[in-house]
Amino acid sequence: MDTYKDRGGVEDAVSSLKNEGFRNTDLSVLFPKNQGPKDVGPEKHTKVPEGGSGP
Repeated sequence: MDTYKDRGGVEDAVSSLKNEGFRNTDLSVLFPKNQGPKDVGPEKHTKVPEGGSGP
């Protein structure tokens, strides 16, 4: 486990881990309360919209 002083360091670390083959579901990031958006990467919708059908 590592600790980073700023969001840029976290983003670099996550990018490095993803380049090494880790999946988004393998990674967790904790931020201090009330420090801005919670997600590091772009939001991806994986749920089927209401009324839609799955694969």
